[in-house]
Amino acid sequence: MQQKYLGDCHDFLKYALLRRLHQTTGMRLGVNWYLTDSEAVDPPGNNDGQNRQYLQDSKRNKWKMWQQVDPDLFKQIQHFENKDQRLLANVGAWGLLPADTIYFEQSVGADRKAWHARALESLRDADIVFLDPDNGFEVKSVKGVKLSKYVMYDEIKPYLDRDQAVVAIQFVRQCKAEDRVQKIRERVELDCCKAAPLPVVRGRVGPNILFFSVAPAGKHAAIRQALLEFVDSGYKVEVIP
Repeated sequence: MQQKYLGDCHDFLKYALLRRLHQTTGMRLGVNWYLTDSEAVDPPGNNDGQNRQYLQDSKRNKWKMWQQVDPDLFKQIQHFENKDQRLLANVGAWGLLPADTIYFEQSVGADRKAWHARALESLRDADIVFLDPDNGFEVKSVKGVKLSKYVMYDEIKPYLDRDQAVVAIQFVRQCKAEDRVQKIRERVELDCCKAAPLPVVRGRVGPNILFFSVAPAGKHAAIRQALLEFVDSGYKVEVIP
């Protein structure tokens, strides 16, 4: 996650989903931003995370369909159109997520194990932990500082071991979403748990974004219900079973 992404269409979908999870389950949210520095991890001129056209798109009144997903969120997130307001602190200050949400805002550092340990301690009291990397789950071809843009599979299991659910994002580029889902599910099952899979929520925006959820048995049914409710009431979202 980078602060410059705040308010883009992917940002809206993730807050809307998290708000639905909280509303339906009553579970406390925790957010690990996987914060990165664009100058350190991206090539010069990178323009990812700048799609805010949905906030003002008058073509066929598209903005009204976005608004109907979550009217209050749509109203508040528009403040991010002002680049000077794109600060992580404003997510909590403007009530984009529930007031009791816990945030871990430290940048992913060179000492990844120490950084992860601090995240685990900070998010101990959350029921659902949202992992928000720049790109998604780790891939073999990525090394060095760019690994900070990814979630490591072995970073998920400690949350599950202490009865927390995990939701994580994955952007889809240059591959079929269904193929990416299958590969990630296989790795999650191998490295983390063998629980029944939860529906994957797909946001049909450019690029597509996937929301993967993994939950202990006691939270599985409630989270499944929330995910399906979100898709039923959402715009630009669907389920990959």
